[in-house]
Amino acid sequence: MRDGLKEVLGTEPDFAVVGEASTSAEAVALAARLRPDVMLLDVEMPGPRTSDAIAEIARVAPGTHVLVLTMHDNPDMVHDLLE
Repeated sequence: MRDGLKEVLGTEPDFAVVGEASTSAEAVALAARLRPDVMLLDVEMPGPRTSDAIAEIARVAPGTHVLVLTMHDNPDMVHDLLE
């Protein structure tokens, strides 16, 4: 899935894929180092909870916007992520 998204996003002239991570901890480290405009996270990434990773990304890279992919429709999960 990640390779497919990277390929699709790479075809857009306004996007540059600057990194990828396998875990939420790696995503936070990349955010701190690269300070991307946008990060795309899977809600089921291994490591710390995605909501915790989002909070940490906001701390280490406050200008980074985070988009979360999920197939879940659990309102509690959505609420937790939005907080």
